Amino acid sequence: MVSNLTDKKIGIVVNLYHPIIGGAETHTKQLSACLREIGIPVSIITRKNLGYPKQDSIDGCDVYRILEFWNLHNHTCSKIYKVVKRKLWPNTNKDYVNSTLGKSMEIDRQKPCLIDRIAVKYSLMGIKIPLLIHSITHHYDLLQFQLLSTFEMFPAFPYWLRHKKKILRLGAMKDFYEIEKANKMSHFRQIVIKEFEKIVCISSALKHKWLNIGVSPDKLVEIPNGVDIDRFKPTTMESKKRLRYDLGLPHKKLIVSIAKQVAIKGIKLTLEAILMAKQTIPDIHYVHVGGQGETTGRLERYIKENKLESYVSFVGEKTDVAPYLQCADLFVSSSYTEGLSNAMLEALASGLPLVVTDTSGAIDAVVPGENGYVLKDRDERSLSIYLVNLLQNNDKRRRFGKASRNIAVSKFSLKEMVKKYTTMYSEVLAV
Repeated sequence: MVSNLTDKKIGIVVNLYHPIIGGAETHTKQLSACLREIGIPVSIITRKNLGYPKQDSIDGCDVYRILEFWNLHNHTCSKIYKVVKRKLWPNTNKDYVNSTLGKSMEIDRQKPCLIDRIAVKYSLMGIKIPLLIHSITHHYDLLQFQLLSTFEMFPAFPYWLRHKKKILRLGAMKDFYEIEKANKMSHFRQIVIKEFEKIVCISSALKHKWLNIGVSPDKLVEIPNGVDIDRFKPTTMESKKRLRYDLGLPHKKLIVSIAKQVAIKGIKLTLEAILMAKQTIPDIHYVHVGGQGETTGRLERYIKENKLESYVSFVGEKTDVAPYLQCADLFVSSSYTEGLSNAMLEALASGLPLVVTDTSGAIDAVVPGENGYVLKDRDERSLSIYLVNLLQNNDKRRRFGKASRNIAVSKFSLKEMVKKYTTMYSEVLAV
């Protein structure tokens, strides 16, 4: 399968890349590195980032940064769009549409007004798209778009790239919801479904959603994210103690989570559960790894108001999260939505029990009662009970941890992920 891909060129298109590293960016870095290791030419196409060159090489991979045409005019065009619409259609309600700006704009809930129809029509026909996009992408045999929102970079990709083989990877449940809303715009729905040879779903829940809106099973491929099982692995109790000392963490019952401090990650729910759990387990300690965001101030105020300073450590964003997982006793995630969290997979590979909220990827990574618990309702009391249950039972925690490691090795290794991608690439390029 791999031999017939070594003379093909694959481009992976992602909204953001270095120095921004999130879920899609991590997956892009992992996939591109693994493909290059087996001799498949691949490069990354992303949007321009001020202070970084148009063409770069990161970890041996070529990275092209494209200046978005609409970046030059977004603010002005958005103002004109809203003023004209307000004058001509003053009574329209608000909803979502992929507009001529390639951004989330406002349209009538019941029926798009004329200006919305014109915006969408001209966006999708490829009016005023810079030739730069074509000059960079024309020599690729296959283009893989990492998220639905990547369309913002290519608001007219069907016009320029109609002859290209294209794959869409759906990395979050919000991708489906955007398409579900866009179903009202039948032309846009046809583009999404028909223009791509394959649609990759990273979780079974996401695939099920797409099947329900009528996408052919032949077009859908379920390929979960992968994790480096050699880098993320369990360690001994002695190593845990040493790591805690090196990281400046207390030798207590450690709970860890990894997420940016933004609303969608629901971190406050974990803090509320810690507040309750400490009544039963006084030596509980919560370690949160992740960069600051719009909820940082509120979270810090909550900690101070409830005197949780000695029970919580916010250690900030870390380039290497493996030591924090290896020194922990269990992993927690209280996100509102996830596709298939990389942090969750890293916790699995590190041999940790997991307590997570009921997001789309949870059912693939966590078997309730076997390697963790899935919180069906966003209730701090239930979350607290699960945390206490595991922290008080060393044997159960060890048993759950071994099960987590086995799931990571059997289902989510990078080797298994790359095998599925190369099989799909071969199938698409053979047609």
